[in-house]
Amino acid sequence: MWQAVEDECDGYRSCLGCIQVADSDTPLFNAPIAKVRVEDSGDVYKLVDVTDGHVWLTVGTDNAYDYYPSFVFDYEPRPS
Repeated sequence: MWQAVEDECDGYRSCLGCIQVADSDTPLFNAPIAKVRVEDSGDVYKLVDVTDGHVWLTVGTDNAYDYYPSFVFDYEPRPS
């Protein structure tokens, strides 16, 4: 399991610090639900399904209103 950690040096806690392995023995799913590639666009990472291009997760630091850094964590389940 992975954990997105906000930057401790940012007083407002709005920037991504790192992505690390979390301490957990409990999986979220019994079997993998997708094979993904990581797309890096600077401070934002996307987990993109290699089969159909579905973006499962967007995480990182983005700019709100084009000037203020803000933490982004957007999970998009596959539409049914």
